Amino acid sequence: MQILYTVIYAIGTCMMVALYAYGFFYLYTALHAYKRIPKIPESDIKKRFAVLIPARNERGVIASLIDTLKKQNYPDDLYDIVVVPNNCTDDTEQVAEKAGAKIMTCRRSVKSKGEVLSDVFDQLVHKHGTEYDAVLIFDADNLVHPEFLTKMNDALMSGARVAQGYRDSKNPSDTWISGCHSVYYYIVNGFFDRARMALGWSAALNGTGFMISMELLKEHPFETYSMTEDIEYTSIVISDYKEKILWVPEAITYDEQPLLFSESVTQRRRWTVGTVQCFKRYAGRLLKNTWKDKNMSCFDMFVLYSAPYMQIAGLVPVLMTVAAFIHMTILSIAEQYLLLFLGGSILSTLGAYAATMIAVCLVLKLEHKPIRTHWKAIFGFGFFLLSWLPIGIWALIHPKCHWREIKHTRSVDLDELMNG
Repeated sequence: MQILYTVIYAIGTCMMVALYAYGFFYLYTALHAYKRIPKIPESDIKKRFAVLIPARNERGVIASLIDTLKKQNYPDDLYDIVVVPNNCTDDTEQVAEKAGAKIMTCRRSVKSKGEVLSDVFDQLVHKHGTEYDAVLIFDADNLVHPEFLTKMNDALMSGARVAQGYRDSKNPSDTWISGCHSVYYYIVNGFFDRARMALGWSAALNGTGFMISMELLKEHPFETYSMTEDIEYTSIVISDYKEKILWVPEAITYDEQPLLFSESVTQRRRWTVGTVQCFKRYAGRLLKNTWKDKNMSCFDMFVLYSAPYMQIAGLVPVLMTVAAFIHMTILSIAEQYLLLFLGGSILSTLGAYAATMIAVCLVLKLEHKPIRTHWKAIFGFGFFLLSWLPIGIWALIHPKCHWREIKHTRSVDLDELMNG
């Protein structure tokens, strides 16, 4: 029995050390989150863009996105809005065409957004290679700030070959779930991307509102394999292509967040499965290039990919606490000590929940978001984070996932969003 206790203690200790290291790494990066970052210089030279919108059954929202793209403060003749309908069972294509977009179709059967982008990028390189200087990618449920193209043009002219914009939310007050997803992206913007810019590292792509230069696509065909093509392509760009992804905070995209808990679980399960797939495929390469190229951005992505494993490791203190409680009960420890032990555990849980609420308020303050609009997220974010644990366990047990449609129907006025 003593040997068993020793083994369990050793495993638990190793996991706790890994958790502390993981936590300290993100604490270190978080301390740089709101330091001054270099301003991207404005450019008088205007480049030409292909604005791509992969769309699957998005008739309810795609016209609104196209309308905001047509109202960009950018010369009309220097960008084309191109919708790529795929696997649609509605009239998305007809609605997009009526709204003023061009239509491009995939040449082969596609099952994921990554496959759609791979096919379309290949077509652009071979058929329109000299027509565009860069591509911009949006999800069909987005709305786009009028200065987006101008700011991305500045990024392109500053030398960036890949850039990510600011991902905002268009429905943070609808439900506590949409609020929690909104807060999640505020954290990504401030404590991930802004912090990386302050440290001189690379930002990360997060699915929409990003740019890739045609020059890079000509040099390296776009190929991804996981359910999360955005973070997968991020690691390829920084590790294999030796590029840094620039974060452009003035290029703002307003994204529609899930309304229901079931939709949130579906989306986060896809993210987590994709992260596990990326860890298995790229972890070794990222660590190797961290050492070989002295590239901390590679190590940063390695740590990001390890998140599902760290979530599971986070269960260790809980399990050890439960085991200790059971052990004390079996040994008939005095009742007052058991009550003290149980009371301490309850207080720790309540303290952690209160700390999460305070942290959310801090994030909202730093990102200049109104507390009143996000009150549901303030109270719900602790549970939102806790609910990620079973999702992580499921993803490790079943590291495969099929794309499932999440309906997008939220109609919001862009002027209202911009005016707060």
